[in-house]
Amino acid sequence: MSFSEIKSFPVPIIPVEKQVEIVNQIKEIEIDINLAISKAQKEISSIKEYREALITDLVTGKRSVDNMYSASNNGFAVAAESDVAYGNDKGFSNSFNNINNNEVNKP
Repeated sequence: MSFSEIKSFPVPIIPVEKQVEIVNQIKEIEIDINLAISKAQKEISSIKEYREALITDLVTGKRSVDNMYSASNNGFAVAAESDVAYGNDKGFSNSFNNINNNEVNKP
């Protein structure tokens, strides 16, 4: 196939107005995606904080491994999962604060 044959193929060109509209839609979607990423990063940070606090509590004796699987901790996990699953902006953080303030697991 020669260059002149390829050059003769029709190439659709989208009007500039439509191109601008498409770019604006992509920018709106990008904002939503960046917001979701930011929320996920905050949740990951909260989980890491909880992990560090949990390790500290276990090492210092504020919590024992025997108490780690109590009903309140299972409730915590379910609450955290449902908060995140249903789009609660605070998600894991709220659940973390609720369980962290709970005195049930402390000796």
